[in-house]
Amino acid sequence: MAYFFFSYSHKDTADEYSEALRADGFIIWQDTSEGDEGIEPGRDWVEAIEQGIKSPDCKGIILLWSKNAEASKWVAKEIELGIDAGKTIYPILLDDTPLRSNIERANAVKPGELDRLMNALARHAPNARRQKFPVDINARLFTLPDAKSWEQPLDGDSIVSVPLINSSYTAVSVVGKADAIIGEPQRVLLCAELTGRPNLRFLADAIRFFKIQYPGEPYIALHVTAKNRRRGEYHLNDHNYAEWIDAVDTCVQAVEHLCLTHNPAIHLFAKTPVIFAALLGVRFPTRTTLYLYNDVPAQVGDGFTYSQIARIVTR
Repeated sequence: MAYFFFSYSHKDTADEYSEALRADGFIIWQDTSEGDEGIEPGRDWVEAIEQGIKSPDCKGIILLWSKNAEASKWVAKEIELGIDAGKTIYPILLDDTPLRSNIERANAVKPGELDRLMNALARHAPNARRQKFPVDINARLFTLPDAKSWEQPLDGDSIVSVPLINSSYTAVSVVGKADAIIGEPQRVLLCAELTGRPNLRFLADAIRFFKIQYPGEPYIALHVTAKNRRRGEYHLNDHNYAEWIDAVDTCVQAVEHLCLTHNPAIHLFAKTPVIFAALLGVRFPTRTTLYLYNDVPAQVGDGFTYSQIARIVTR
């Protein structure tokens, strides 16, 4: 488990830098509250930031440095926490403001040198970068490397799972019929299982539901799972924002990795906190249709039924 803490003044435009880092696969812990200095943090949020920096999972601080950052009491606090915790500071210089004396020896880069920064981050903490496995979309699933068959067929079909992405807090596999060819699917089942006890019934029933809604259409599923477990259940840490952002970014990048040339319709089957679906809903590319489904307990047995709760078309 690993990430980089992103420190900046909320008066500066930070998204282009944090998004560039995320697009390159890095796991970023970022406070995204609004306002000149962000919303005045309550005790819990301050503790979350302190924990985010002090945690052994934090492999360093990416510092967006500017005149605004120099004047920010929260940036100063984050720098102090990082130094006290022995974290490496990676400044990005937005203007000519000199670095503080306690970080003046840090090897800084300018905005046009992000490639150099990313190379340094990858060398320092390769496990804080999302790993994507190559997938031949023209090969049958059962022939792909590390393909693993389900122990039981699904309604008579042999099902296989193939690793697609391995990240700090989440993992993704491609799931489908053993003889299926990914090709350019017009619809992708995004099955996010981030809470509750691991249960293949969740994924199986999502596939069954889809087949009922779209009889005869081929399907490809992306099964997203959390790596952390608490008392045997999947768990996203409420005090580690990096885990939530990693889960969202991993879902988005899994679709992009699988569908390089087109934007498929996304059918989200969510066994997740409700806020996760909201975070995910705004992250898909233009003209991608996103259907949100909420799983509710079945009346009989331990399966799942799905009820459509929203249909969002991003433009």
